[in-house]
Amino acid sequence: MKHSAPSAPAPTVISRYIAASLVLLALISSTGCKTKTSDRDIAFLDYGDLVGLLDNPRETTLVVDVRPREKYYAGHIPGAVSIPLPQLNSGAGGSLLSRATNIVVYADSFESLLSPAAAKVLIGRDYRNVFDFRGGLELWREEGGEVVTSQPPPFTPG
Repeated sequence: MKHSAPSAPAPTVISRYIAASLVLLALISSTGCKTKTSDRDIAFLDYGDLVGLLDNPRETTLVVDVRPREKYYAGHIPGAVSIPLPQLNSGAGGSLLSRATNIVVYADSFESLLSPAAAKVLIGRDYRNVFDFRGGLELWREEGGEVVTSQPPPFTPG
């Protein structure tokens, strides 16, 4: 009985594998995937740091409330804009964010994971000068910061 050597994969199978790998690599590159960020990549601010940024007329500091909109309407830092984390993940606020010198994100308190997650999203999209006001609205209030409320826009049937 003759034994034959195992056959090598057909060239078409190898070509298809290489082509599929190249297509996958191109898709990953074109979707803007970035390296993962960690908590070590996030710059945290305390109350005094945030007030200092807001008082600096030479820089544009955008304060972003990443909590659900209902919480924003119930009370937020004056001048803050509402971009809830799910919308931020979807790319909302891009033109507003790109005009800011500094971007400060905040949520409810030290216990909230929303603001560090938002900071990671922005850093992952190559925004510079992204800060997490880690104490959030709770620390803002404790330090005597003003809290303002606002009304949701009126509902207009489409």
